[in-house]
Amino acid sequence: MKTFARNLANLGRTVAVAVILMVSLVPSAHALAPGEAIALSGGSGLTGQFNHSYGFSLSAPAGIDYFSSRINFPTSFSIAGFAATLFSGTTAIISGIDGAQTGALVPNSFFLGLLRPGTYRLDIGGFAVGTSGLDSYSGMLRAVPAIAPIPEPEIWAMMLIGVGLVVIRLRQKSRLASARHFS
Repeated sequence: MKTFARNLANLGRTVAVAVILMVSLVPSAHALAPGEAIALSGGSGLTGQFNHSYGFSLSAPAGIDYFSSRINFPTSFSIAGFAATLFSGTTAIISGIDGAQTGALVPNSFFLGLLRPGTYRLDIGGFAVGTSGLDSYSGMLRAVPAIAPIPEPEIWAMMLIGVGLVVIRLRQKSRLASARHFS
C-alpha cells in the first residue's frame, strides 16, 4: 500500500511539473485595444531556423494591421523562407506575403478588416542564411477599429432590383384598387 501511495505521489509531482513547463512555453497573450500595437523584433543575430510567437487577445471586434521588414543583402544579411502567419487557436487565418524588395529592404505584411474577440497568435519564422551573423527583422502588429463591410456592386444591384419589383407591384395594386373603385 505504501508503494502505491508513493507511486501516486510521484505521478502527481510529475504531472504538476509537466503542467508548469507547458504553461511556461505558451506565449503570454497581450490584450490589444483598437489603436494599440505590439512591437515585433527578431533581435540582432538570428542564426539558422527560427520561429517566434507573439500572442495577443482582443476584447472587442477589431481589424489587424501587420507589417515587418528585413534587410536582404544576398551574402551578408538574408533570411530565406521568411513567413508570418496569424492563428486563431490552431487554425491559420492569414499569412504575410513578401513584397517587392526596395533597395535592400523586403516588406512582409497583411491586413484583416475584422477579427472577433478572442485569443490569437502571430508566428514569424524563417531561416537566417546570412554570413554577417546580424540577420534580423522588425515590425509592428496593430489593432485598428473594426471596419464595417462595404456592399459589393452585385449586392447593390440586387437591392435596387428588389426595390424596383416592390414598387412595380405596389403600382399594380394601386391601379387595380382604383379600377375597382370607379366601377
